[in-house]
Amino acid sequence: TERMNGESIAMCFSGGKDNVNPAALDASFAGRAFDAALLADLPRGVDPCGENGEFHSFVFDGPIFRRPVAVAHGPVVERDDFVFADLVPRQGARAAPGAGAGGSP
Repeated sequence: TERMNGESIAMCFSGGKDNVNPAALDASFAGRAFDAALLADLPRGVDPCGENGEFHSFVFDGPIFRRPVAVAHGPVVERDDFVFADLVPRQGARAAPGAGAGGSP
């Protein structure tokens, strides 16, 4: 798990923590970039990939992407017993082909 995270960061994948389970991880992690600083700050017992439901992440750029997914973090909100850093379209960005009509970016 740790090796995989390190390789993902080294290969320039960009992502963030977009959903945090506050029973397992402090709400302040919602919206943070997935990087070496985040991994260093994870409390003992939290899986660095969130494999136990501590968090979910969203990858928006990397070497396999034609272009970055044009999103930004919106407000951080609590709902359904989780903390979310909502994703919103980045101002002035073009939608990816197929996005918004049931397609995937």
